[in-house]
Amino acid sequence: MKVKKIKLITEEAREVNGVTFLNSTQDQFPYVESALNTLDNNFNWWKENWPALEELVAQYLHKALEEKFERKNVNVSSRFTVFHGTDEKVEDVIWTGPAIVYTLKGAGSSVTNAVKRQFGGMYKGRKVFADGEQLIFLFG
Repeated sequence: MKVKKIKLITEEAREVNGVTFLNSTQDQFPYVESALNTLDNNFNWWKENWPALEELVAQYLHKALEEKFERKNVNVSSRFTVFHGTDEKVEDVIWTGPAIVYTLKGAGSSVTNAVKRQFGGMYKGRKVFADGEQLIFLFG
């Protein structure tokens, strides 16, 4: 689904069964369409890149465990979520968007943070966060 044309969005109040709507729900459709196009583009990126990302997570996890002299049995699960949080370096910067979360069960937060540091905070233009045992990759 691609946006083929752009039109001026006019918001007009309308009355429905005695209730005034200051604007029509239909006025939101261009925003919804734009969000879906963004998700579609990023979904295609993820379909192509997830195997390489999993390889790096595994590689960096092994390295982090070795560096911390840990012999933990770590299992990794993944899930989709919508992330909303502040940047760890700049408090007034808020990041919001779809994300893939890898939970490193049994790793502990210090190992998860070490994995994140190995990514340098980014992976191919995608912001990386660590929260507890969760490694979070924003879509874009």
